[in-house]
Amino acid sequence: MSAVRSLLHDLGANLSSFEAAAPGAAGAAEKPAVKVSENVGCAPGFRCMSLISEFGMEHNGEYERVTTPILPPRFEQRDVWEWGCPALGNMTAEGKCKPPKPGEEASAGMCWSQDSLLVGPKTPCGSQGDKCMCVKPVGSDGSIGYGNKSREILPEFTEGDSGDYGGVEVVMGNFQVQPMPHCGDCMDLSANWEECKQCANCSYGTKVLDGRPTLACYPKDFQPPGQPFVVEEPPKAGDEYRQKDYVLLQGQEAHEQDMWVIPQYPLWDPQPHGVEKEAPEGGQIFPFQMNTEPLSNEAWVKKYHEAAPRIQALMDNIAMRLKNTWGPQAAETDCSEPLEERVVKANTARHMCKEMQTLQGTLAPGQLGAFPRKAEGQTLRCEFERKDTCLKLNCYSKDDDFSEAVSMMKRRNNECRTEMEEKAAEEAAAAAKAEKGKGKAGGKGAKVGGKAQPGEMSVKDLMKEEEAPLVEDAPAEARKEVQQAMPLLLGPPRGAERVRRGDFLCAVSVGG
Repeated sequence: MSAVRSLLHDLGANLSSFEAAAPGAAGAAEKPAVKVSENVGCAPGFRCMSLISEFGMEHNGEYERVTTPILPPRFEQRDVWEWGCPALGNMTAEGKCKPPKPGEEASAGMCWSQDSLLVGPKTPCGSQGDKCMCVKPVGSDGSIGYGNKSREILPEFTEGDSGDYGGVEVVMGNFQVQPMPHCGDCMDLSANWEECKQCANCSYGTKVLDGRPTLACYPKDFQPPGQPFVVEEPPKAGDEYRQKDYVLLQGQEAHEQDMWVIPQYPLWDPQPHGVEKEAPEGGQIFPFQMNTEPLSNEAWVKKYHEAAPRIQALMDNIAMRLKNTWGPQAAETDCSEPLEERVVKANTARHMCKEMQTLQGTLAPGQLGAFPRKAEGQTLRCEFERKDTCLKLNCYSKDDDFSEAVSMMKRRNNECRTEMEEKAAEEAAAAAKAEKGKGKAGGKGAKVGGKAQPGEMSVKDLMKEEEAPLVEDAPAEARKEVQQAMPLLLGPPRGAERVRRGDFLCAVSVGG
């Protein structure tokens, strides 16, 4: 490997993956532009976090580099992390860091994401895995070295950039950390293709060096002079590599680390400004459609002041329709109406509204969480003390009429489901009866004078059919291939009832 490194140096290889090859360099005519600044995603069940001593606090929205973070004294004792990492992408109106499409990385901005991170030389996260990492967001109960405390939050809260972070919550405990490859030197990863492919700046493949094909992990922007550019392909070594893609962490083991973590919090906004331009057919966003990045403490409070009136307006509209129309008229409602959709929307909206209530009581208690009592000319039915100001959301959690209306719609929906299943069963029985009748009609008069008629097999033909093997003899290799291609039956096929139920669920669109 040292010989390969020496040759790379002699050929003028640029080992820094995030610097483009100089114009006019050897081999530039054969090599197209390579976009190597790509995000690295966290494994399923893991989310990205980064050091506040490196990036400061408030990991929200568009990414801006903080050169000298100012931190409160209590966070100078040790490393403290906050959810969110710098990644390539742009913020959507809904509040999601959306990664760029392939080929558009050069024109993309940067934003805070919990799904992925930009890692490698000359990137904010670097290549050593000591600034950003993917962590499983479930910690143990408490930190051993700090009195087994699991959480610390001081009662005061100061809104704005005053430098007083006294109300910031800190979670303490042992967390599972995803192993990340060190992408600083691609050649170090030549013995492990799985780690090489995780580095956006590296490419695993064969290149001709000093007249010999050499399989290794190369910097993506390295191209030996005079050689055509070859698209990267994984090594072909049976099914070994493909199988590892379906194993948690590709067979690697997470390691445990004692950490202090600043949490972030979800915020539901039923209709954020600008979302109609991105998705004109979207309408209101219900909790099961949420696709947003969580927010830090102060950012959550600011966004809550904007979202709370829209949450309350939606809850009021749902309650009015449930109690005045949908509930009382449920028994007579036609089964073609989206009954199940209405039930799901009502229940999920009330559940998420209660979650926002709980967070508001923790992050913005009292007057700090107050919001205007009017939204687009509509007077909101919130919990209030003054006529023009809401103190809390009204989620109708103790409204018996709301709950009874939902129950009536559920009963009618179950009746409709039963009616549709019975109708489908009758149609299936009628079709089977008709098919049976055709078979009997075809059997009548099949033989005339003891002679076989068209469509009927003679006794001699039947004997030949019985003697013939079901599968023709074939070489052993061919038989093995046929056996491997046979599907594995895990159980009896589903009945008509299951098919009908699926059709019914698909017929009801649970969307915006």
